[in-house]
Amino acid sequence: DDLKQVTVSGDDVQKYYQENSATYNTAEQRRVRHILFKVANDASPEVKTAKKTEAEKVLAQIQSKGDFAQLATQYSEDSSKSKGGDLGLFSRGKMVQPFEDSVFSLKKGEVSGLVETPFGYHIIKLEEIIPEKTQTLGEVSEAIRQDLEKKGGKAITFKRASTAYEDIIKSGSLAKYSAGSGRPVSKTDFFAQNNPPQDSVVRDRSFLQAVFALKKGELSSIVEIGTGYAIIFVDDIKESVIPELSVVRDRAVADFKKVKSIDLARTAAEDMLKTVKEKQNWPASPDRKESEYLKRLGPSASVPDQVRQNAFTHVGRAAFPEKIIIVDNAFYIYQIIDSRQGKDMMDKNKRQDFEQQLLAVQNNKLMTDWLGQLKKEAKIWTNAQMLK
Repeated sequence: DDLKQVTVSGDDVQKYYQENSATYNTAEQRRVRHILFKVANDASPEVKTAKKTEAEKVLAQIQSKGDFAQLATQYSEDSSKSKGGDLGLFSRGKMVQPFEDSVFSLKKGEVSGLVETPFGYHIIKLEEIIPEKTQTLGEVSEAIRQDLEKKGGKAITFKRASTAYEDIIKSGSLAKYSAGSGRPVSKTDFFAQNNPPQDSVVRDRSFLQAVFALKKGELSSIVEIGTGYAIIFVDDIKESVIPELSVVRDRAVADFKKVKSIDLARTAAEDMLKTVKEKQNWPASPDRKESEYLKRLGPSASVPDQVRQNAFTHVGRAAFPEKIIIVDNAFYIYQIIDSRQGKDMMDKNKRQDFEQQLLAVQNNKLMTDWLGQLKKEAKIWTNAQMLK
């Protein structure tokens, strides 16, 4: 009804549009892909040089018509690598300065040189440009009209609420005001703050906060709620009480059993973990389940995420967790049966480097074992005269 009393003219709409023109302006946006070679702030000059060299090699592949998205998936050390390095649309002020300066200096389809930021070295490709746009008055006039009508209606409503509040004070009570004005007063039964009636007004957060801040016999000020304004009077209060056990016995028993069962499950899990660590052997149990090979990243259908993450912190160090793992009142322990290198974890070059490192370690071990055996078999004597 209050909206019907509001008249918004064309001049009102135009004036609002002119005064708020920045609201209807969308800045230029650009979409890029990038490949990041991470370099820590405290990295040594040697590490920085190695990273830069690696980045230059990839840049050379791109300049030789290499597929940017594919190379980003293969080499980038940013989370966007799964999307071919795509960072989506953004405007100025969203990225670090060197990165932003490079992006907004490129033409569509161009690839940058190496761009150094606090994160490391980037290679950037500009995929798309959406020019700056300002919506015309014709495009937004109806939305402005509705907004002005809503604001005008709200102002009228507040004025009515203020008048009603003054009249309540003059009448001496909300009941006398209602009787004299003929305006009905809505009443509720007793309710708890965390369990209000279904009435949308009463369930409003601002309404509830105002109600439970009042004392018995107090009148609120004007309270703004989602659907308008409210004036509240607390007629009576029932203090919270602890019911007799006979009234809530069934609920208390159920709650006790639930808590006790959780405590027993925790104790059983801790005892079993202690046993398997001491014996280094998993006892036969119907609760034992063997999973498929798990990946370091990505969820598993058979193993909770917290268990999977914990297991990967122990690969190569321990077969069992240090302590039980709690997930939604369930308790887990595990044994690492086997581990293997995932096929998609390394590119070809990194895999070769890793294999060479393992081979070098193995060769060093063989040499150490051989020298140790020679020392055991050799007959060594000391020339005391030479030591004088």
